[in-house]
Amino acid sequence: MRRRTLLAAVLALLMTLTACAGLPSESEVKPGLALGPGPGEPFRIDYDGPRAGASQNDIVRGFLRAGAGFENDHEVARQFLTARLAEKWVPERKVVVHTGETNFTVKHQPPDHVTVGVKAVATVNSQGYYTDLSASAHRSARFTLQKVEGQWRISALPKGFGLWVSALDFERLYQAFGVNYIDPKTRAMVPDVRWFPTGPGLATSLARAQLEPVPAYLRGAVETGVPSGASMAVDAVAIEDGTATLDLNARARDADVEHRKMMWAQFLTTLDQSPSVRRLTIRVDDAPLEVQGLSHSPTDPSDVGYGLTAPVDQPALLRSGTELTRVDATRIDLPPVHPKSAPELPQVPIGWIGLAASPSGDQLAAIGGDHKDLGRWEGETFHMVPRFATDLTEPSFGSQNGLWVAGQAGGRSRLWVINTITTMADALPEEVAVPWLGDRQIIDFRMSRTDQRAVIVLHDPKTDRDQVAITAVKRDRHGNPVGLTPPKRIGSTLISVTDVVWVSDRSVAVLGRTSTRERIRPFVIDIGGQLTPLNPVEGARSITATGQGGSQGLLVVTDRDKVLTRAGASWPEYGPGTDIVVPGS
Repeated sequence: MRRRTLLAAVLALLMTLTACAGLPSESEVKPGLALGPGPGEPFRIDYDGPRAGASQNDIVRGFLRAGAGFENDHEVARQFLTARLAEKWVPERKVVVHTGETNFTVKHQPPDHVTVGVKAVATVNSQGYYTDLSASAHRSARFTLQKVEGQWRISALPKGFGLWVSALDFERLYQAFGVNYIDPKTRAMVPDVRWFPTGPGLATSLARAQLEPVPAYLRGAVETGVPSGASMAVDAVAIEDGTATLDLNARARDADVEHRKMMWAQFLTTLDQSPSVRRLTIRVDDAPLEVQGLSHSPTDPSDVGYGLTAPVDQPALLRSGTELTRVDATRIDLPPVHPKSAPELPQVPIGWIGLAASPSGDQLAAIGGDHKDLGRWEGETFHMVPRFATDLTEPSFGSQNGLWVAGQAGGRSRLWVINTITTMADALPEEVAVPWLGDRQIIDFRMSRTDQRAVIVLHDPKTDRDQVAITAVKRDRHGNPVGLTPPKRIGSTLISVTDVVWVSDRSVAVLGRTSTRERIRPFVIDIGGQLTPLNPVEGARSITATGQGGSQGLLVVTDRDKVLTRAGASWPEYGPGTDIVVPGS
């Protein structure tokens, strides 16, 4: 979780003073500033209600400003509305994140309308999905007012209007959370990242999200234990002395034994993110939702046989020319390591690029410099896969015995997987269906460490731009890959991407740019959609991740064959290297 800095505290104090004084409460900020709150309560700012004799413009400004006050269901903001509108307004319907109130353009349109415009940074929909907007994005809203007992109040909002929140307030009030689903084969949790306000209502927001069906981009790859039609029987999750009580309607009893276990594992994992929750009780019709075989309610997903699967960490491989060396990539000086019983490392001829290593570290793969050949190594044994495509992407190993690669064949982009258990000479590429691809080209494809999802980079010839998206793997009853789910796009403001890697189960990193005027630089994208730029790296050619420490575990190789590790916000140089490979990344 991100920790609040002293700067954020100072900014919050200034915002408190300006809000109470009725002055503009924001200054322009840049997207991606990591000034957000931790998992606890956000800084509280007391906003003023409408003052007597306020103009129409002042009423609209006051309403927009007070929207960042979440206390008592936006009690202060509702004071700027007529009584009828205050009852109907749904703030969570849609959130527009903007650059600050000082950038508002406010225009009075006599006799009773006010139009406000602002530069927008992002939006968050009612389900909590975050979407970055382009640098030129603008939003406007037209408000209707009427007098109530001699005072102006807003009587009509634009259709679908929810909240306008400054980027600074958004970092203070909102945070990304995982809504968890189940891979029935590995019994691992697979998070779908959403953005919700922190504070007293967090547990309720998380519970409501968990009750929803599996998102489209994961459907067919993961499951939920929640039966269709199950919902909350009361308005909110009650929390007393750290115990959260989730009351569900009678449909929750429709779950069989295994799906009850899934349901418990999902709610335990998801609600555990609320700092107010230390224990969980699930009830249906005022009776505990029991799990056959357990004498007590589960307290941890492992009680019902589910949980996060932690892959076995293997040393990274530092490549210098043709030589490979095992190193500890979690340390900034990348010291050599010599694990017992490790197979001999092969020499990799200069012409092979895009080196990848299996999660166990015992297999390697790379493509030829012309992107037409795929080579494999097991120990020092080499095998050239018979040619099957051109424009091959860098290969990616999955944890369920698959080697993935995309390329061109038959005039279109395709995706293949090779069974890594079969002997190298007998293993042939098997095509995996990607029916939604159209005329787009797969230019990068990386399996996640737990193998349910992949990050895919597509090039759209219509726009001549690249797209980053998350997709999931559909498998048959034997666990064999048969297709990919329709993707969910993330980092939507990126226009060009040259490399991508999983950072954690909730984020990826790319080398890319959001404008033709920019140089290629590193970014981190949480799979909820938010794009965060990192400090530029001159000549960045490839990026990889250790899987530990979030973005602090990133490593970059430059076009001058220098390996850079990450320390704080900087990129200190480790030394020479043509590539560095983390097994299973």
